[in-house]
Amino acid sequence: MSIYLHVGQCGVQIGEEFWNKISKYSDEDKVVRNNLWAHGGGGEPQAMFIDAERKVVRKVTRSTKRAKTGLNITNSSVTTRRGCGSNFAMGFNYLPHGNNGFGQCVVDERSPMLEACLERIRSKVERLDAFSGFIGVHSSGGGTGAGFGARLCQELNDIYPTAYRLWNVITPYTQGESPTQHYNQLLSVSTIHENADALVLFNNDDIGKKTMKNINETIADNMISMYLPVTTLSPPSGGISTGPEPWEMIRSLSPIPSLKLLQTRHLVADNSNDPLVWEKLTRSLISQFPHVRSTGTSCISALCVCRGIGKGSSPNPGLIAKKLKKSYNCVKWNPFPIDVWMDHRNHRKSISVCANLTSSGRYIEGIVDKSRLMYDSGAYLHWYSRYGMECDDFKQSFEILRRVANGYRDAGK
Repeated sequence: MSIYLHVGQCGVQIGEEFWNKISKYSDEDKVVRNNLWAHGGGGEPQAMFIDAERKVVRKVTRSTKRAKTGLNITNSSVTTRRGCGSNFAMGFNYLPHGNNGFGQCVVDERSPMLEACLERIRSKVERLDAFSGFIGVHSSGGGTGAGFGARLCQELNDIYPTAYRLWNVITPYTQGESPTQHYNQLLSVSTIHENADALVLFNNDDIGKKTMKNINETIADNMISMYLPVTTLSPPSGGISTGPEPWEMIRSLSPIPSLKLLQTRHLVADNSNDPLVWEKLTRSLISQFPHVRSTGTSCISALCVCRGIGKGSSPNPGLIAKKLKKSYNCVKWNPFPIDVWMDHRNHRKSISVCANLTSSGRYIEGIVDKSRLMYDSGAYLHWYSRYGMECDDFKQSFEILRRVANGYRDAGK
């Protein structure tokens, strides 16, 4: 069983969409209810909603009450009174009641906000019958999400070393949302890469030009499609599932520590009664990564999940694996690059894929190049040094991401 951590405005808003959708699944599916909701009912999710500012969490609390979905995050939220100003350093070394002297914020090793979050998380872990790990959700371009989300990942790695850490990171638009977003991405992704078992990257540019609500819904749908229980991993005797899907996903897609950046796509059937529905979904899924062959990208590993099989036509997992392996230009050194999971529960027919592609290396190179240009000119560095982020921290982040980019380049050869 997992604990979800929604950090910052982006993470909290996606969390609202995610858990509202999960509420509908839980009404029909006992397995989902047992895996994702706290025992004792009351609509309390196995999740934390964390933000430096109160307004977003308060808005989510009010909207869920009006919607009457049954979601109650009152005992699952931690907030303070001020934000982090799109500054990774302030989020990472956050101190709500810090003393200011000569323009420098005095940062302690552990801030009150961090202690409060870790205590709430500890309480939730101890209440679980079978705890496996954490699933984080936040952006990489802001302050609270990028900074505090990365700090949480680092702390949880130290406190719960045997638990998995599967982090979902939403990257900002390439055109720019903040003048410091390149620094924030550099510092956040490098820190998480060193402390998480896998990173699922959601690129706003790839999701497309949609309203904020549609973007949040799209990310929530992708998460649900990959993390909810599946029949393939359920106990054959009909026992209760402990939710091993995230753990197995990490094992399948990122067994190499230096290659752990993942991308996901999700498709829903327009006509579930179509006898050729799975063939059409598979064909559409193949086109979801159109850049694979045209840019020389290779697929290190991929996981396909078919849901809502129910009655009627069933997909052929062997045929799906064969088609994906041929279309995704899989590396030759991995003899079994494709895994296929099935879920026979009576949900809407859908198909999803989560892939470890070498094109992630080019994304990392872009972060390094853009932030390096700013760093060499000395832009905005004083904003970060004020909150305890020094030149050595930047240099270390550059080195980590250069190593990641080189690893992906070598993997595709």
